[in-house]
Amino acid sequence: MYLRQTLIFIFSSGTIIRNSSFGSSRGGRSVFQIDKRYPVGNSGEVPAVILKKDVTVEFNCSSYDPWLSCIWKAPFTTTPCPMFVGRGSSSQSEDCSDWKSTSNYQIRYELQNNLHVCSLHGKIGIDSNHPDEGKWNCRMESQPSEASIYQDDQQFFEVKLLKPATVFVDIHRGQKMEEDENIHKSAEAEIYDTEDVEITCTAENGIPEPNIQWFLNTRQIDFKANEFKNKFLIVDEDGPKERSPGKFYHMQKMKYTASLRDNGKFIQCQAQQVDDENHVNQAFSDSSKFQLYIKAVPLPAPPVVTAAMIGSIVGVIIILILAFLLLAFAWHTRRWCFAVPVVVMSPEKQYNEEKPPMYSAGTLTYSEINERSRLLDHSEMQTDAFDGDDDPVTKVTKYQTHIIMVSDKLVDNPDSTKMIGQVDSVAQATANLMKSMANSEDDLNFKNRFLLAAKGLTDSVGMLIEASEHSAAHPNDDKSKVAAYNAMQDVKTNAAQSVNIVKTNFLMKELENAARAALTAAKQSIEVTEDTCAEDKDLLEECKAVAIVTKVLEERVESFAQNPSSAETQSYLMIAAKRFIEPTNRFIDGSKKALTSILDENLNMKMKETLNETEISLNTLEAHVDKSESSLVTLDTESAVELIRSLQSELNQIKEEAQNSLLKPHSGESTEKATSDLNKSAKSVRFAVDNCYNSAMDGQRDDLNKAAKDSVKELTDFKTAVRGFAANSSSEKAKQEYIVDHGIAVMESAAILVSQAHKVLLNPANPNATQSLSLASSKVAKALNATLLSNPDMVVMASNKLTKSLADELEDFRAAINAFRVNPIPGQTREIVSNGLKQANKAVKDNVTDLVNAALRADRDMTNIATKETALSLEDYKNAAKDVATIINDQEIQNKIVTQAQQIIGRSGNLFLEAQNAVKTPGDTRAAERLHEAAQEIAINMKELEKTYIYGAPGQEQYVSALSIMKYATRELTNPTPSALGDKIENIAAVNFKLMTSTREIAHLAQDILTKSNTDPEKLDGLTPRLAQYFKNFASDINFVLEQTNDDKSGIETRELACALGQSITELIEHTCAQQIHPEESCMMAIASNAQNVAENSVKVLTSVNTVAKRAQVLDQITSSLSGIVNNLDTTIMFASAGTLNAEDGTEGFADHRENILKVAQVLVTDVQSLLAASSSSRGELIEAAEQSMTNISQLSEEVKAGASCLGSENQEAQVMLLNTVKDVCGSLVGLLMHAKNANGQELEHPAFVQVSDYSKGVIVNITNLLKSVKSFEDENTRGTRALESSIEVITQEIHEFDSLDNPKFIATPEDLIRANHAITQATSKAVFASNSGKQEDLLAAANIGRRAIADLLNNCKGAAYSCEDEEMKAQTLQHGHNLAVQYQNLLMQLLQSLTSPTSESKAELMNISRMIAQTATLMAQVAEKLKGSDWVDPEDPMLIAENELLSAAEAIEQAAKNLATLRPRNEMPGQKISYEDMTFDELIIDSAKSIANATSSLIKAASEAQRELVAQGKVQKQIVKGSEDGQWSEGLVSAAKLVASATHSLCEAANKLVQGEGGEEHLIAAAKQVSKSTAQLVFACSVKADAESSAMIGLKTASNAVRKATDALVNAAKGSIQQVPSPKVKVDRFKERIEAEARVIRLEKELREAKELEEEVKNKSQRTVSDIKKARDAEAVVLSLAKELEEARNYCLRLNEEQYSHL
Repeated sequence: MYLRQTLIFIFSSGTIIRNSSFGSSRGGRSVFQIDKRYPVGNSGEVPAVILKKDVTVEFNCSSYDPWLSCIWKAPFTTTPCPMFVGRGSSSQSEDCSDWKSTSNYQIRYELQNNLHVCSLHGKIGIDSNHPDEGKWNCRMESQPSEASIYQDDQQFFEVKLLKPATVFVDIHRGQKMEEDENIHKSAEAEIYDTEDVEITCTAENGIPEPNIQWFLNTRQIDFKANEFKNKFLIVDEDGPKERSPGKFYHMQKMKYTASLRDNGKFIQCQAQQVDDENHVNQAFSDSSKFQLYIKAVPLPAPPVVTAAMIGSIVGVIIILILAFLLLAFAWHTRRWCFAVPVVVMSPEKQYNEEKPPMYSAGTLTYSEINERSRLLDHSEMQTDAFDGDDDPVTKVTKYQTHIIMVSDKLVDNPDSTKMIGQVDSVAQATANLMKSMANSEDDLNFKNRFLLAAKGLTDSVGMLIEASEHSAAHPNDDKSKVAAYNAMQDVKTNAAQSVNIVKTNFLMKELENAARAALTAAKQSIEVTEDTCAEDKDLLEECKAVAIVTKVLEERVESFAQNPSSAETQSYLMIAAKRFIEPTNRFIDGSKKALTSILDENLNMKMKETLNETEISLNTLEAHVDKSESSLVTLDTESAVELIRSLQSELNQIKEEAQNSLLKPHSGESTEKATSDLNKSAKSVRFAVDNCYNSAMDGQRDDLNKAAKDSVKELTDFKTAVRGFAANSSSEKAKQEYIVDHGIAVMESAAILVSQAHKVLLNPANPNATQSLSLASSKVAKALNATLLSNPDMVVMASNKLTKSLADELEDFRAAINAFRVNPIPGQTREIVSNGLKQANKAVKDNVTDLVNAALRADRDMTNIATKETALSLEDYKNAAKDVATIINDQEIQNKIVTQAQQIIGRSGNLFLEAQNAVKTPGDTRAAERLHEAAQEIAINMKELEKTYIYGAPGQEQYVSALSIMKYATRELTNPTPSALGDKIENIAAVNFKLMTSTREIAHLAQDILTKSNTDPEKLDGLTPRLAQYFKNFASDINFVLEQTNDDKSGIETRELACALGQSITELIEHTCAQQIHPEESCMMAIASNAQNVAENSVKVLTSVNTVAKRAQVLDQITSSLSGIVNNLDTTIMFASAGTLNAEDGTEGFADHRENILKVAQVLVTDVQSLLAASSSSRGELIEAAEQSMTNISQLSEEVKAGASCLGSENQEAQVMLLNTVKDVCGSLVGLLMHAKNANGQELEHPAFVQVSDYSKGVIVNITNLLKSVKSFEDENTRGTRALESSIEVITQEIHEFDSLDNPKFIATPEDLIRANHAITQATSKAVFASNSGKQEDLLAAANIGRRAIADLLNNCKGAAYSCEDEEMKAQTLQHGHNLAVQYQNLLMQLLQSLTSPTSESKAELMNISRMIAQTATLMAQVAEKLKGSDWVDPEDPMLIAENELLSAAEAIEQAAKNLATLRPRNEMPGQKISYEDMTFDELIIDSAKSIANATSSLIKAASEAQRELVAQGKVQKQIVKGSEDGQWSEGLVSAAKLVASATHSLCEAANKLVQGEGGEEHLIAAAKQVSKSTAQLVFACSVKADAESSAMIGLKTASNAVRKATDALVNAAKGSIQQVPSPKVKVDRFKERIEAEARVIRLEKELREAKELEEEVKNKSQRTVSDIKKARDAEAVVLSLAKELEEARNYCLRLNEEQYSHL
């Protein structure tokens, strides 16, 4: 029945059904229909859905009515994915195993909200070989109604995959800057401060429409925000729109006003595309990113020199030239100013001594820097960066810009020595500037900060250069590139840090000076104003206000002067200066108004002057305040760090109180309140420092400053809470100190976190800085938790609270994941998070073990300590779980990891309680068991989480796919589905060869995986899926072989071995997958062990399969052997027909064999009955019956052959008749066995059993004829009659087989049919002649000739007809063949009747039948001529070339004999004879083959002589007519000679291979028999025309006998050798030997391919010189040599394979 289905599509990644429908009726309807689907569309519509690649999807169809079947069809395959659901089922799931896509689709059934849902799950767009784009559909068929009526419905939809847009930017400089002739436009696209630049971003060729977004570093630009609106403006936009079908476009042009604050930042354009399921894709490229290099605007060009100034200029130039020459002389002689190295810093004694390591800039030493500094003027980076007029801030900013530029260039060109020198030089120059500033500083802290900054910069440059050199040496190593990039970011961070320190120092000192000047001026103005306007109360109030802020500012200035390096004093100075400005401005404004009322000019002037000075100094102060605020971006964070350090010092003081037993609780405090306050404060601190972390990661300076201030406030409260907790928890000073120490650790880690946040803010792109910040955040959390757990008496309760809070934190993290708010930390690689998970895993395991052991010992103190350590390690484990989830792209796997981590943490709480119970009840077995169970649950869940991560981590998809394939293959192996069996048309031998190939490839791949896992893991890509696919094919072939054998015992063993192989492959893939995450020695050892197991199991299963396959091929081999007996009988019949069949021992007679023939024939009847019964039994019984029948028919054949030989060549027709009877038996037995094999395993009603029955009857009839013939054979008066009866029966069977639908035995040509048709005419003449003579000899001859002619006719007729494309002509040919056979059978029957009752009527009927045969033969000849076709051309006259052909054949055989003679020469003297007993087996084989070759050469020469003799006698015309009898005889003679030559060549080749160990005895035996058969054909062809007593025929018969004897001797020797060769067992080392041999073949194939490419390349070049010609010849010689080696290697592999099959 063809399935009919209904379809409703619902597509969702989170829910099953969406609110969309096109039918709303409920179940119980008369029409089965679709009720809901997504994408939205009416019934019959084909909606389209756009999806992002590599996301998990769910296609759904549903109906309110129950359904029977649901079938999905995908665009990448014609094979459907079906599911059948029975009544009452509520859920079901199955893999789409017939789909080869690596997306691993699964079909599911679920009953939800009264809807019967059929859903398809998988990952879309990940398999390029099976594209998901195109039309999908689902068909559903309803459950049958009461009337057994099925209804169906289907719908379609189209899937399109999201195509990322191509994004690029174009940059246009401002017109003013481009027109300015004095502005230099750098290749780095440098721009100048305040310059306007237009940046055009284009996103095109995307699906769906792209929407452009702009980013400054990692922050998205909001064009309306105050931060960006003055610098960024959209000036033009086009789109988003569909510019051409299926291609969307968006363009934005943005104007950017350059600012020095943006120097070194990146502007990037990205295109956001959202698919129909709200999956977001960000498209960008290297072409969409632009780094800003911003320089200060240069001064205007000087005025043009006038002609009047030329003389002066010339004089100045001459003076300068002289000065330059003088300086050059001084430099060369190291005199005057060049007597010591010139450095930027002041020359002090300590720097003239040997320089410490900090003064080495990477790879350049201090002295080398001094030498290179003289060349800086010529370097690319030396523009105006070393202008002596620049202030330190400008200098260090320029240095920073150059460091960024040359560092980027170095990373892009790591092998550039020029870039290395520039990086080194500019870094050293910056370091020297820092050291110079350190020397000029009196403040020790500032001095140290300068020196540390210089050292950090030079060290990071050294690491950058080292990493770049390593990257240049390993250009294909991605890790080296990443290391160089990270080192470059460290250089940028250190450069920014240097700039920040210089700016802080310089700007704060300027601010201090400006503040002092403003204070002095303000004091003078106040003094003058108070004296002048003593009665102006309002003005005096302003004076008081200024005096207050003046006092504060004075204090802050003095504090700063005492500690200028303190960020706290710097911050306070800036705040005080800022607060000083507003009241002073009011004072100035009020004083200016009061000037109008002062009439005294002197006082008025004095007051005005002081006010002007105050206003000027105040404006200067305000400018410095603004400049400092805008430039010192991290001052607040630095101040926060110092404040946190001060809190740490306060906690140290509290610790001293505890040490002195002075730490007491405050009044009103309690343990409960102190604990509660600490918990609340810890949460607040955690929230504040997390804000610091997030703000720094987002690059938000203002948010970070605020978070830093909040952290200081919360940590201040935390200090108080720690004091109260320590004081109230215990009166013991040791316990108090312990608690305070944990509080101090919190302060330390918080200070480090804020400091790291400061570094991240300087360069958010630095992965090392972000990683350090992440680590610092984890340390803060752990320190807070340690503080909460620091009271031993409350550790269990606190631990349980901690586990709950960790679980809650993971739940918040889950919400962030589902809201797509989780992004990987920059620089956080798979290796980093894997190592973090490994360490956290180990820590938890170790602590859990310690906890269990302590609890079982009932050691309360150690149990509490272990509980605390376990709880703290869970914090690390939680962070590690979050990290691994962060780098995973699959949201489902992320949620699974979070869930598993929550389970681990939750079960830890249970572990803590069970540990306390074990402590309370020591010796309680049940308590100990519960404790162990709790620990085991944690271990199991941790293992599951690790496994989830290993399979879900980025880059692990191939291993998951491979394991999925293995799962399917193993399932099919253990429980094969019917669809997987019976689909193959290969025979067992072909499948067995495929199995051998599969096992070889499996072993090769296992070894490759082992090798690459150890040496080059990056090259493992694709190996494991290939390995799994090979096993899948292997499993399918195994199932086929086992189905064919139908042998339960051997099949079970083979299936078990195959499952063991699959298990070892699965374990190999699992360990290889794990090794990518944890590259440890244990994993490598496991991989090595698995690879070895795969190799060993491959050999075992192949050995077992070979045994099973041989068992399966037994029937084929028996059939082949029976066919060989038939062929052997044909050869013997040819010898008999040629009159050369004689007994070697003349003493035996036919009677000596008669009884044995009768006895064996009767036994054979029983064998036929056994075969008939076994055909419906097991395969084993059929094989047993076939083997028995094979034995008996072989014995019968030999007995008949021996009996026929005893009759002598004078009774050749009797010999032929006797041999034909046993040939008939053997031939019909072949047919019986073939049909019995086909019928075996089928139902008894199968048509094959009808064939078995018919053929068994035919065999019995033929045996009966044999028995009758043998019994009456000695009666010469009935031989002919008996032969006629036998021939009539045989012709009946031939007609029956001819009329069957079986394919012909061979394809025949029309010429073959004409020849066979002519033979019928001759056979008819023989029959008519026998009728007239009535002699038994003539009847015997007519019977023999007739059966042979009919068999030849029918075979050629069917072979020629089946090769004809014209159906009508084919039918005519078959009909004429049938008619001829029937008519000839009637002729023989009439002949037999005329013998028993001779009458005139019978004679007349006989002639009438012969005329009918002649007429039919004429029709057949006409049809045969038509079969030739119109384009058939008559070949050359065979008589003209016959002699040449015969001589050529003889010459070829002589050459083969010569080759054999050179194969193994023996040291023998001419004329010396060697005894056969002294020969080895190889020598005997060669000698026999040489004898056969010599004999056949003589035979063909004799045939040629016979032909010439017949022509001379006139028996054969010299000029023959096409189609004449003489022409056919000549053609037959040549054809027979060619067969002899070909057979002899085959014999020589087989002997050669056997001696060299490349062939088997079976090939030699077959070749020898073919020689014997072709020899008989040649003798028979000659005897047709030649005189039996002629010299030519006597020589021909002599040569024929020599050939026959030589071949018999060779066959006997070979058979004896076969019996003597033992059957060795296959071992593992032999399989390895085959693997190595195959590997050598693969290697040689590769080398030959490369050599041919080189040869072609050399040949294509112009060969004009002797050298060129020599190169070409050498290349050709290499190709020939490799080709020879490859052929030898392939032969060696073939020999090993043959040994494998022959020895198993």
